[in-house]
Amino acid sequence: MQTWKDREQERFKAGSYKPVVWAGQDWFDKNQCADHFLHVSVKDPTRIAFTKCERDGPRDIQTAMKPGKYLAAYFKMLTPEQVRDYSMQHSTTFEKKELKFATTPEEIERVYKPSLGSSCFSGTTKANLYGSGDFAVAYFEKDGEIKARAVCVPERKLYVYPYGDTCRLDKLLTDAGFKRELNRAPYKGLRLLTKHYWPGFYTDFGCYPEPGPNDKEFFVI
Repeated sequence: MQTWKDREQERFKAGSYKPVVWAGQDWFDKNQCADHFLHVSVKDPTRIAFTKCERDGPRDIQTAMKPGKYLAAYFKMLTPEQVRDYSMQHSTTFEKKELKFATTPEEIERVYKPSLGSSCFSGTTKANLYGSGDFAVAYFEKDGEIKARAVCVPERKLYVYPYGDTCRLDKLLTDAGFKRELNRAPYKGLRLLTKHYWPGFYTDFGCYPEPGPNDKEFFVI
């Protein structure tokens, strides 16, 4: 006769249960409670699910929980920083975020309105000079609120330092084939809008733009 533990093991073998992202990592494998049969929640992959107690097993009851809450409760050896980092591993793997790009000065101005991290351009129009067609501002939203942004070059698959929820935006950009690049050379030849250019212009990658040789609408890095 099949027991509830046999049933849970079969679900892993059949693929209806997905292992958590920490499976195979030493700290997890040595300290996990095997009878929890911890897995990615079937109903909501942003959470994990497990058999909380012996009584729930035969009744086929799984408890869903946020990964950070579970780790804090059942992995007491982890520091708060480790809990946060491991929780983020799960979140960035299973959350569905849409990577968006602002390209026009008007779109860029909207994306720069929120104050994110230490970004000194927040709430200003200084970033509008990136609306030349060569640059874009990568960002993602949650419930209509911009959570992170980074100046990028879609054609060259480059981006500079992100602001806001950097972990999630880094992963979105990396998954899309972008590389974080702070050196000046890869940006050479790209254009900035002259009408939005301002004295003392600077970026995270550092550059020295000059008036375009053929089109006065642009400065060229």
